[in-house]
Amino acid sequence: MAAAAPAPALMEELVEEVLLRFPPDDPASLVRAALVSKRWCRLVSGRCFRRRFRERHRAATVLGVICRMDDHAGLNNGEVSSFVPTGSFRPRRADRRDWVALDARHGRVLLLIRPLQSIPGFVVWDPVTREEWEVPPSPRCPHAWNAALLCAAGGECDHLDCRSGPFLVVVVASIGGRKTYVDLYSSEANAWTEQASVQHTGNNANAVDWLLSAGVLLGNSVYFMLRSHKEILEYNLCTLEISKIQLPPVSDRPNALAITANGRLGFYMIHNTKVYLWLREANPEGDARWARTTVIELETLLPAGALMDGVRVVGFVDGVSLMFVQTSNELFAIDLKSQQARKMCERHSWYTVIPYESFYTPALRAASTGEEYGAGASRS
Repeated sequence: MAAAAPAPALMEELVEEVLLRFPPDDPASLVRAALVSKRWCRLVSGRCFRRRFRERHRAATVLGVICRMDDHAGLNNGEVSSFVPTGSFRPRRADRRDWVALDARHGRVLLLIRPLQSIPGFVVWDPVTREEWEVPPSPRCPHAWNAALLCAAGGECDHLDCRSGPFLVVVVASIGGRKTYVDLYSSEANAWTEQASVQHTGNNANAVDWLLSAGVLLGNSVYFMLRSHKEILEYNLCTLEISKIQLPPVSDRPNALAITANGRLGFYMIHNTKVYLWLREANPEGDARWARTTVIELETLLPAGALMDGVRVVGFVDGVSLMFVQTSNELFAIDLKSQQARKMCERHSWYTVIPYESFYTPALRAASTGEEYGAGASRS
């Protein structure tokens, strides 16, 4: 009796259509697909597939969060920036001791590499490809400052695959509460330039709060919380102007700035056991105004006893209804749409949490390291 003929191989077009539907928040599934056969490996690692995968899913998924916290085992009791995964992705060098995470955008992370020196120096890190780009130290010694990492192409880029392209580092800083200035680093020019400055009177209320809050990008402007927690500093990348936005009088100080899915600037504030989201709205009479739009009751979302020693919003995801709150020794991710909370990790003394959003395909790792596809990649 003749042996049965082997089943015909699936058409490559059908295989690709199936793989395109794999969830981007489980990158290990694409790694496993690449290990099925050389044909599947070639397909998944191809430039065309990577582009279609990004175009289909559009918004990059949150692969993890980078927690800035005390490092009592590190140099002079410094800080550690620890990568806490939300899924199957596990980067190497997940803990960066004595390095301070300041911002993350479009698949790259901005790290402060000399936190104990007065003049800040930076490195830009891609946790997926493991690439690093050193940035020369800032040309000045600021009193207080914050920094943001941006794609150099700005509005001309769809940000689906710009992780290896040119970038900008924006430093907004204060000197003694008397002057606020903006320095800009361009990776293309490999140089810093002063973009704007403004003199003012007053005290440290004019300083930028770099310790507890990350900046946000909306349109052509970067926004930072001022240390007074009564104003937001705006720097417009097109007009090169610095301006301030007055916050509404609230019972407690704002915790973190936020950008909604429909492109509105807001901030989170916690009072007792409730989280309030305030959004800036256009006013027909002229000036924009603030309105409280969302109230979240944490007692119904978090475990019993979690709120005994207070709670703080320590991070959020731009344009996504996902925020991170810290209790006395636990970190929770809260989905505002589903009203569900998930425990991320246990640790004391978080400063802030910076979400890391990126696409992951096996070819990204292989292209930068020369490894076999799937080698060294994480599995669920």
